[in-house]
Amino acid sequence: MSLFLLVFDRQARKVDVRELGEPDTALTSLFAAEAQLRDHPELEIVLLTAADEDDLRRTHSRYFETFDELLETA
Repeated sequence: MSLFLLVFDRQARKVDVRELGEPDTALTSLFAAEAQLRDHPELEIVLLTAADEDDLRRTHSRYFETFDELLETA
């Protein structure tokens, strides 16, 4: 399993995905991103685990698809 740090811009519906290493490094990256972006309430910062990025995109599609695409699969 891999750890992924996502920074999701709710307004623009864009996501930055970074695959992270060890859990300790991942938490440090998460806390650093939260501290750096705390004044941006439109950004959602998430640490997720998945087998790979394709799996992440499938299981957490709300971060990767447009509203129209999400409605098509609903």
